[in-house]
Amino acid sequence: MIRLSHRVGSAEPSATLEVAAKARELVGRGIDVVTFATGEPDFDTPRHVRKAAAEALEAGATRYPPLAGLPELRQAVVRRMEEDHGLLYSADQVLVTVGAKQAIYNLCQAVLEEGDEAVILAPYWVSYPEVVRLAGAEPVMVPSDFEDGFVPRLDRIEASLNENTRLIMLNTPSNPAGAVYPRRTLEGLADLLRCYPKVVVVTDDIYSRILFDGGSFENLAMAAPDLRHRIVIVDGVSKAFAMTGWRVGWAVGPGHLLDPMKLILGQSTSGATTFAQAGAVAALEGDQSVVDEMVAEFSRRRDHMVSRLEALEGISCRAPSGAFYALPDVRGLLGRSYGNDRVIASSGDIARLLIEEQAVAVVDGAPFGAEGFVRLSFATSMERIDEGIDRIESFVSKLN
Repeated sequence: MIRLSHRVGSAEPSATLEVAAKARELVGRGIDVVTFATGEPDFDTPRHVRKAAAEALEAGATRYPPLAGLPELRQAVVRRMEEDHGLLYSADQVLVTVGAKQAIYNLCQAVLEEGDEAVILAPYWVSYPEVVRLAGAEPVMVPSDFEDGFVPRLDRIEASLNENTRLIMLNTPSNPAGAVYPRRTLEGLADLLRCYPKVVVVTDDIYSRILFDGGSFENLAMAAPDLRHRIVIVDGVSKAFAMTGWRVGWAVGPGHLLDPMKLILGQSTSGATTFAQAGAVAALEGDQSVVDEMVAEFSRRRDHMVSRLEALEGISCRAPSGAFYALPDVRGLLGRSYGNDRVIASSGDIARLLIEEQAVAVVDGAPFGAEGFVRLSFATSMERIDEGIDRIESFVSKLN
């Protein structure tokens, strides 16, 4: 028998990708599936972005790019960081990657090893603990509460830190909860980290442009400039510009952290696709009103989805402050039964029954560190939101 590495054995498949695959399978069989599972905008990539990439392709931008990224894209990232967040970086502090996920993966590979711990604030994106395990380290989960809007409590974070902590992962607005960390939380976290000078911080800002109710964005580098020498900011064009399939992300931070990430990039995928990077330049430097228009539509859908979920017996839902996910509390449905013999013991049971019985794809909250919750994306049309919630309402009405 072929022996596989212990790293592979320690990791779990992506829960979101598994649900998406199941939905595609059912669609392939002719079943009308309403999917709330996929974490990508349903809008087309803006026309001027597609045009820029097509022109770059026609002009011969088909060869290997510079490993760290096209100079014009790195400079565009620098300008956007200053304009949007007031953060001053230089182009040599930007590393372009094949999607934002690769930036996080490469950072973990660069700074973690066996015996290390990485603090992850729950609920979290399903890939965070897995990329930590693939680096040989141990993820340490810090829970947060529905009643607190899923904003982490500082005393819980403090209790998770120790001499083995080498990394902490931040994501605001967060996936799956849409939580936005207030300034006081970031400042309190900075105070804790000043006592642990060996801890590196990754701040995943991929949803930073998707905010509701007039909210403003802030990350740890903005709240605590003295810690910037150990903060890596990760972002990309996938969410804000509806460019998930383009696979262009980046990391921004100090050279002593980006250089080893660049080394790993060079020995794995090499640089991101050249003409896709040209499209990313157009996204960052072109008309930004396209982002505002998408966010306005997301906000309208959020309000409608949350209102409908709140009206269902046994379900509670808070309006997320950012991103495009709702994370309703379905604990009120646990212990009930569907039919005569299918007792609902977990949120996973609910997710499975919804796809099997109602052809509605939601993602179990457990892989996000949120057992008793399910994640629904509202990056779909109002018509599909209504159809999907109608089916969930039918499901709830059949519970004993």
